[in-house]
Amino acid sequence: MILGVLPPSIVEAEKPLDLFNYLSVLTSIVLGLGVTGYFAHFAKLLGNRDHVKWSGLYGAWISLFFPLYVLYWWTFWDYRNQLEWKYFDFLFLIIGPGCLVLVTELFFPEIERPRQHLDLEKHYFSVQRPLFTMWSILQIWGIFCRPLLRDGLKWSSFLNGYKFSQCILLCFLAGGIFVKKRWFHFLIISVFWAVILYIIIAIRLKIGGSHLPQEH
Repeated sequence: MILGVLPPSIVEAEKPLDLFNYLSVLTSIVLGLGVTGYFAHFAKLLGNRDHVKWSGLYGAWISLFFPLYVLYWWTFWDYRNQLEWKYFDFLFLIIGPGCLVLVTELFFPEIERPRQHLDLEKHYFSVQRPLFTMWSILQIWGIFCRPLLRDGLKWSSFLNGYKFSQCILLCFLAGGIFVKKRWFHFLIISVFWAVILYIIIAIRLKIGGSHLPQEH
C-alpha cells in the first residue's frame, strides 16, 4: 500500500459516506453563517427594542427562518448515498444555502447606531422586490434539486405531493415580488408555514433516512 493511499476496496466501501462527510462541510459552513447572521440580527433588534416598531407580519417571517435553516440542513442527509459527485452538481447544491443566507441578510435592517428608530414593516416592503426574487430563486432551486442531483429530470420526479406543494409556494413567492398588499404577504407566510409543516409532519423526515417520496 502506498503511504497515504487507501486500498481500492476500502475506498469503494467508504466512498459514499466519505464523500458526503467531505462535501457537507462547506454546506454546513454556509448554513452556519446564515444561522449566525440570523441570531445576530435578531439580538440587535431585541437590544434596540424600545426604538423598533414591530409588526405581526414581520414577526411571522422572523419565526420562519430558524426552522427553515434546520430543515435545509436536515434534508441534505438524503444525499448521503450518492456514489459520485461532479463539480457542477455540488455547485448547484450550494446555491440553495447561499440564497437563504442572502435572503436573511436582506430581511434584517442594518442598525447603524444605538437607539436607531426602525420601522420593520417599512423595511420589509422597501426590500420586497430583491427579497422575494431571492425567495423565488431559492424555491426554484428546491424544486429542481432532488430531480437534478438524484432522481433524474423526468416527469415522475415532479409528480408528487412534495413537488406540488413547492410549486404552489413558488407561485405565492413570485407574486410577492409585485404585490404590495399586506394581506397577500400574510397569505404568503401562511402558505410557507403550511408547506414546511407538511414536509416535517406528513412526509415525516427523520435522521437515518428521508421519507421524501420515492421513485418507482
